[in-house]
Amino acid sequence: MTKKSFTGKGLRATPLELVHSDLCGPMNVKAQRGYKYLISFIDDYSRYGHIYLIQNKSDSFEKFKEYKAEVENESGKTIKILRSDRGGEYMDLRFQDYLIEHGIQSQLFTPNTPQQNGVSERRNRTLLDMVRSIMSFAQLPNSFWVYALETTIYILNNVPSKSVSEIPYELWKGRKGSLHHFRIWGCPTHVLAMNGVDCDQWIKAMDLEMESVYSNSVWTLVDQPNDVRPIGCKWIYKRKRDQAGKVQTFKARLVAKDGCQDSLFERIINSTVAFLVLYVDDILLIGNDVGHLTDIKEWLATQFQMKDLENAQYVLGAVVWRSIKQSCIADSTMEAEYVAACEAAKEVVWLKKFLTDLEVVPNMHLSITLYCDNNGAVANSREPRSHKRGKHIERKYHLIREIVHQGDVIVTKIFSEQNMADPFTKALTAKVFESHLHDLGLRGL
Repeated sequence: MTKKSFTGKGLRATPLELVHSDLCGPMNVKAQRGYKYLISFIDDYSRYGHIYLIQNKSDSFEKFKEYKAEVENESGKTIKILRSDRGGEYMDLRFQDYLIEHGIQSQLFTPNTPQQNGVSERRNRTLLDMVRSIMSFAQLPNSFWVYALETTIYILNNVPSKSVSEIPYELWKGRKGSLHHFRIWGCPTHVLAMNGVDCDQWIKAMDLEMESVYSNSVWTLVDQPNDVRPIGCKWIYKRKRDQAGKVQTFKARLVAKDGCQDSLFERIINSTVAFLVLYVDDILLIGNDVGHLTDIKEWLATQFQMKDLENAQYVLGAVVWRSIKQSCIADSTMEAEYVAACEAAKEVVWLKKFLTDLEVVPNMHLSITLYCDNNGAVANSREPRSHKRGKHIERKYHLIREIVHQGDVIVTKIFSEQNMADPFTKALTAKVFESHLHDLGLRGL
């Protein structure tokens, strides 16, 4: 709950005749570069605000000098009055001597009466409320609040305010502003390939693509018919990475913009099955007969200039996920892990049967390893045990024992440091988290 706004108003000053200032902080989360405080300066006439980020309160004096030089140079006017509280940063002797030296009146309000400095207090509260809202929407780490803060002050300076008759930007700058460049904070952005650090690599990739186009006679130049609208084309750029996420090659492909090109082809002859997955110029062949796949590759080599990379080094497997409300309440870690292992085992059985029916994955008759980091859950899944900590578990969850007995699944103990599922369920140290990222084939931004 907050106090109601005070309705008292004073006379409006001329530009830079009165500047409101307040220090806010320390923040609970340090921003990048160690910023913990923000100090605001607001022109009473236009309500145009400036904010500066500082690491310590003692930096306030330097930021005021920076603000004074900036606004006086921009407007051609001088600051007459600085209104602030009696905080130590404003009562510093250097600060007060500087104000006296430049003929600036220091207007200090009564202690414990923030309503006397309502302009700055209200502005700081509005800024922080907007920052929290923006950060919640963008789902970024809390340390990025400084960038959200810079955005909020820019927004407030460019939108109408009840305190003044016009937009603060127009009153301060003397001209209308443009909003065409405004975007939602945190929205996806794209860096033009030719403006990036890898520009030279992309140019080389484009040159290779054009050489391939001409050598394979991809098109024939003709006059455009009057009743035909040609299909456009565009460049597709891709960094090809290895299993560890490191860039192997830069690829550039010129493709038609018809949106009707197939990416999956299948060939089924009796019991022989072959799938061809195509992404631009990358081809993945999957089948249940090696000789048949070899014949397909040899035929493709006669039609196109291609390079055989032999067996795929890694292929993203089938992804199974679910989000349901748990029907039982677990009163121990062992019980929760045991129930989760049973649900995972059922998914493994379904996935194994699905891949077996496709007949494209070898060795599906072998048992699939299910890793669990709880010793009690592993022991209970292998053999029946009846004791006070597990005898109340519902019978349906003991299905995992039958699955293990049939040989479909092998439940194995894994240590938390090696469990790649941990980043999705708990907070980890930076070292362990980075290790799991590497194992998952991911990389940090």
